[in-house]
This record gives sequence, structure tokens and C-alpha cells, in this order.
Amino acid sequence: MQLTAQQLPQTTQYLLNAEAYNPAITGTKDYYSIKLNGRHQWIGIDGAPKTYMLTVNSPIKTKRSVAIAGLGGLGGYIFNDVTGFISRTGISFTYAYHLPLGKDRGRISVPKFESTDNTGSFKGRKKMPETVKLSMGLSAGFLQYKTDVSQFHPADETDPKVDNMRQTALTPDVSFGLYLYTGSYHLGLSVLQLIPGKLNFFDNSSSRLNQHYVLTGSYKYPLNWKFDIEPSFLIKTVAPNLFHADISSRLIFNNKFWIGASYRTYDAVAFLAGVNYYRKLFIGYSYDLTTSNLKNYSTGTHEIMLDIAFDRIYIKVKTKEKDVTF
Repeated sequence: MQLTAQQLPQTTQYLLNAEAYNPAITGTKDYYSIKLNGRHQWIGIDGAPKTYMLTVNSPIKTKRSVAIAGLGGLGGYIFNDVTGFISRTGISFTYAYHLPLGKDRGRISVPKFESTDNTGSFKGRKKMPETVKLSMGLSAGFLQYKTDVSQFHPADETDPKVDNMRQTALTPDVSFGLYLYTGSYHLGLSVLQLIPGKLNFFDNSSSRLNQHYVLTGSYKYPLNWKFDIEPSFLIKTVAPNLFHADISSRLIFNNKFWIGASYRTYDAVAFLAGVNYYRKLFIGYSYDLTTSNLKNYSTGTHEIMLDIAFDRIYIKVKTKEKDVTF
């Protein structure tokens, strides 16, 4: 038997939940984060994929709440992905090491407010240097695959053949990634399922987990003092010849609201919207309109993501030189 289900969780809002695709992203934000993601794919089709994910990550900080370049971040995630009679549960822990490379002096930074009449009137954006960092991340955990015989609706569940279809398989899961970033742009490369594990189902039948190579990038460009545009992409390849790409763009208003669109090869076009509530709560929603032959049977895909941010949660760790907190 060969597994035909998607081997990686599929997300449309990959830019908001990027830790699932690259462990090097762990700790690149200046806050502690808990993310919840739910996705129902191809509504109307029995056995279509359903994915749920919980992600936690934090930068390593000093007492003064300044991230230590070079120490990076810690995190982890748990997900459950169900497709047909096969369910997959994964848990991984991640660590990322952040290395500063220098300054990018040509970037346009956040708005600078100047006032001559005490009104706080806007005078324009100012070019300011940004630190360029390279993050290297590693995640390690395990995957559990299970077959659910109830999906077959057997007439006699006591039949030995039916009992033999209740299967569980465990395999290690290791991923590695690189992530070059500033506050305005990023370029990431990762290898997921680094160890191609074997899954033994139904006596001596087996399936192999394949390595996935993922390339991501984004660039946030200010259009004026209120609006930014952020194009992005995600490219996934699986040996020997499987290739998928997501091409997206968001229009961001005042760093609080966004709308966008995305195109996924061979699959769908998507519409995105979201809100950033005082950098404490990020809510994102996307709707995929299927473009493949499945469009005759499905009304689309819904996905929602919540990102809860905490600015000051510290766990003290004593070192020889200084106290470090997470």
C-alpha cells in the first residue's frame, strides 16, 4: 500500500504561520507567540483534508527585553491532519540560532513622525538602516500515522480482516532551515522530513516519507505613509518531479488591516483578509476557490488563524556572563 495523502499540512496563510515550513523562523519576532490554525479543505467532498495546528515560539531575551543576536529562539508545534481514512499527528521542538550579518542601509523604515504644531502631523518616511540576520534552525520530533477503519463502514467490525486494517505507525521527523531576514524582507530555504522514514502498514506493505524542499520569500514595500504592499511566494518540491508554488500579495493599511490574494498552481486561487489588534492579537482568514477538476464537487476551502502575542513572558536561565530569559 502507498500513501497518497498530502504528506505536509497545506496552508494558504503560509506567511503568517511560516514556522510550519521552516524551523529557522523560530524567534525572529520580538514577542512570545501562540498560534492556532484550522483549515477545512475542499468543502463538500467526503474525506477531504482537515488540518489543525498549534505553534509556540519565543525569542531568547535579556532582562532588558532585547533579543540576543546569536542565541535565537525556541519553539515547537503540534498538528493533526486527517485525509480520508488516514490521520497524521506530529509534534516537534525547534531551536534557531540567529547570526547578525550587518546593516542594510537602503531600506525604508517605519513612518517617522515630526510635528511643529504639537499635532503629531506626518512629515514622511525616513531611510534607516536595518540589521540583516541569518537564522539557522533545526526541529526534531515524531509523526504518528493511523488508519481509521470506521471510514469504511464495515458490515461486520468483528471480522479479522477489518481488525487488521486498524494500523498505527511512528517515525522520527527532523527538519532543517535557513532564513535570511530583516524587518522588511526575507528569503528562506528548508528541508522537511529530512530523514525519509518508512511506514509499515498492512502486513509487509510500506510507504516512504519523502524529503520536501521549501523556498519562501517576501518583500514589504511602503506605498505611502498609510499603505504597504507585501508580495510573497512559497515553492515546494518533492523528488523526483513534484512541484507546487504559491504566489501571493497583501495590501496592508496602517499596519492594522490587510487584504490579499493568492494563486496556487494546479489547485486554487485564494482571497485573504486579516486584522492586527494592537500587536496583541492577529486574526487571519482565507477562502480558496478550487480551480482543479474538484471544483465541480467542492465549494472551496476555509482557513482561519489566530496569533496571540505576549511582549513580556520571561523564563530565567543563568549563564556565566549574564542572565538570559525566554
